Amino acid sequence: MASQRSIAIVGAGPGGLVCARVLQMHNIPVVVYEKEATSRSRQQGGSLDMHPDSGFKVLQMTELIDEFNKLAWYEDQNMKIIGTDGTVHFDDPELLEQAGNRPEVDRFRLRQIFLDSLKPGVWNHSVSKVTQQDEKVTLHFLDSALEPAVHDFVVGADGAWSHVRPILSSTVPEYTGITYVDIFIKDVAKNHSNLAAYVKGGMVMVLGDNKGIIPQRSSNDVVRVYAAFRKPLAWPDEIGLKSLVEAGRFREAGELLVKQFDGDGAELATVIAESMSANKDSWAQAIKAFEDQMQRRAWAEEDDGLSMDHLISDGDSAARAGEMMRNMMAAATSS
Repeated sequence: MASQRSIAIVGAGPGGLVCARVLQMHNIPVVVYEKEATSRSRQQGGSLDMHPDSGFKVLQMTELIDEFNKLAWYEDQNMKIIGTDGTVHFDDPELLEQAGNRPEVDRFRLRQIFLDSLKPGVWNHSVSKVTQQDEKVTLHFLDSALEPAVHDFVVGADGAWSHVRPILSSTVPEYTGITYVDIFIKDVAKNHSNLAAYVKGGMVMVLGDNKGIIPQRSSNDVVRVYAAFRKPLAWPDEIGLKSLVEAGRFREAGELLVKQFDGDGAELATVIAESMSANKDSWAQAIKAFEDQMQRRAWAEEDDGLSMDHLISDGDSAARAGEMMRNMMAAATSS
């Protein structure tokens, strides 16, 4: 019987962790490499709602549903869609009565559920390139002091700008034309009652004229806000928003953000800007999100590969990838 083959997964996002969990459930060794120093090195985005036919099914498949239920919430499931002129296009309170089949969870908590279920991975290992020779795959790391890692199989779960994909496809991501500002506002009920009232019930989407503001409730009295603009890639630099944030001129940056709405949606934009003006952490996260969006998250794949970024959309694919790897390993070790 052949010896056990080695498997590496690049990327400790939900998709990569789902794949690792499936493999380890079948006693197949796997090493997860992640470029971040720890699981709390950065904010992980807003909350995710687990639909029965996707995310919830993955949690059941990976036998982590009990841990999930300890952290999930079933309230604040409503969605309201408003035009920037104030017209309400969608508001269905009856959705709240149907919320029980799609509970929400904070993304970082969901990620931690999977991390806690796995054998420790390898942190602070940023992959710079991947090479393949003689049926072996070698991971090279950005830190030259780290020895390259050689494996039999490598799964790329490192997002749109994957370092694994180039050995399989020449396709590169392309900018979709939409830039998001990711804003994190805490202690909303205590310090920002207007904003808390505006997003009561879950999420509000204020959309129109190629721009939008989307506040979403999270746990622990936090509201996550996404300001979206259909603009050229260099737009944050061109209007001076990025430089204002980097200089710590947060109030001016908030005023500039409101001006982008030219009166449309200004009520909500003003509420958000006032909330942000006293919260430097919000702006620090916003500028980081700008950098992430330009480099990674505002890009779209055009090949047939998987961008394993969101469990709600790609968890099934990740779980199937884990099952496929398990079957491949079984065939390899039995030969």
